[in-house]
Order: sequence, then C-alpha cells, then structure tokens
Amino acid sequence: MRKEKKAFCKKYRNLGYLLIVAIALVGVMSVSLVTAEKAIESDVDTLYSDTIKPHDEPEDSESIEEQAEEDVIENIKLLIVGMTDEKDAMKVNEALWKCDGVEGVEVSYKDAKATIKAYVEEISYIEIITAIEDIGFTAVIKE
Repeated sequence: MRKEKKAFCKKYRNLGYLLIVAIALVGVMSVSLVTAEKAIESDVDTLYSDTIKPHDEPEDSESIEEQAEEDVIENIKLLIVGMTDEKDAMKVNEALWKCDGVEGVEVSYKDAKATIKAYVEEISYIEIITAIEDIGFTAVIKE
C-alpha cells in the first residue's frame, strides 16, 4: 500500500510540475504578445493620421499632359497587422503581386511592414487593402 501511495504521489507531483511550467510559458507568451500588440497599435494610431491622400493635381494643362506621358512608379509602404511568420509574409507577398500595377513587393513579418513598387495610374489602394484583408490580415497605408 505504501509503494502504491508513493508511486501515486510521484506521478501526480510530476504532472504538477509540468502544469506549473505550462502556466509559466503561457504567462510569458501572453506578456510578449500584449507588448507586441501595443507596439503595433501605437504604430497604427500614428499611421491613421499619415494615411496617403490623393495626389495634388497639377494646376496647368501642360504639366497634366507631361505627367500622363510618363509612367510614374511609386513606393507604397504598408503596416500589416497579424503576420507571425514567414508563411504569413509569403501569403501577403502573393496577394500583393495579384494587384494591378504592382512592379515589386517586399514583405517583412518581423517589422510588420510591406513596400510595394507600383504604377501610380494603375494602382488601387482599395484593392491593396482588400487583398490583404481577404487573407486575414489588417493593413494601413502610410506615406
């Protein structure tokens, strides 16, 4: 009876240690995620005030014609919330390449950012945001 009691206590004591370790890991991960989320939220808050506005239209007709003749490529920077690994970055990359006018894409899940090189006349900011939201992430365009 005594051996059975010791084996019983030892078995559940080991399970207790495992439970304590698991709880500690969950606590550490929660703190890390909350800290990361707060950092991203503060970036998002500052970006809402800096979202891309429509381009200023030239005042004279000559500059309108000149601009129409040139293919203007613009760098568009995005803050993307929700990426956690390289697979997420690849999903975002693929989604952005499907948008009209895109000539280049760079995505970093570590920085939660993406940069798109695109033709100004062809790119649609709504299409960009929708493409990212369709794969489960949130995006904010910044200048």
